[in-house]
Amino acid sequence: MRKHSKKLFKKRGALQDAVVVIVALFVIAIVIAVITHAQRTITESLNESGELGSNAQTIMEDNITGFPGRMESLFTVLVFGLGLAAIILAFQINTHPVFFVVFGLGLLFIIVITPVFSNVYEEITGDTAIYASTSDLTMTNFIMGAYPKIMLIISTLIAVVMFAKGGGEG
Repeated sequence: MRKHSKKLFKKRGALQDAVVVIVALFVIAIVIAVITHAQRTITESLNESGELGSNAQTIMEDNITGFPGRMESLFTVLVFGLGLAAIILAFQINTHPVFFVVFGLGLLFIIVITPVFSNVYEEITGDTAIYASTSDLTMTNFIMGAYPKIMLIISTLIAVVMFAKGGGEG
């Protein structure tokens, strides 16, 4: 009896993975926006001070134009990579269909919390001081704008993979 109850509490891994992915991607998006703004602000103030030579100014300008693109690529790969990893890890978990109810409640939590993250991101990047720096982050802004839909799709795929494969323990 004791072994069986311990198995029941090990069935929640995929839901935790989904929540970790949601929070991690939100934090990464905010960090990218802040770093992009800081880099642009520092470069502009150094250029205005005249302390940099023309070669250094050119290098700094190249970094400003290249950095958002690299961060966009990184964030896009992370969104799809972490989502795919969570789906693959969900396949490794043997579940009983009765746990779909618990997963459904967790899915409701995800549906409630992801719009909050999306709105917080849009409020931070929509600030007039930061907007000029983050307007170049088109893919990140798109993903965070559609964050609830993307995370709902990933979470639904996790549920389908976990509960549709059969072979649950009874």
